[in-house]
Amino acid sequence: MRARALQNPVPRDDDELEAADEALSLDATTLRELLYRLRASSSLSALRRAVANLKRDLDDARHALRTAASGDQVVEYTRHILFDDLDQIVPRHLHR
Repeated sequence: MRARALQNPVPRDDDELEAADEALSLDATTLRELLYRLRASSSLSALRRAVANLKRDLDDARHALRTAASGDQVVEYTRHILFDDLDQIVPRHLHR
């Protein structure tokens, strides 16, 4: 399957590639609060919804997570790396 993927790469939109490499400046306190809420999810389906909501919020440039970012309380992540990490939360939760 890997060899086939290399022979027939899927065309990607340039905007999609730029969004993947986007650096997100985030308010550290707000991000920490949102991650603690993920941890407090009452069920696996609630956890999945919370991760999807967080990813949606990260894509919203007007969300407090991004607009409140200033000073020493700022953390920066590359969008695709942060989203990949968020995608790993549910599988890790299943193995506990």
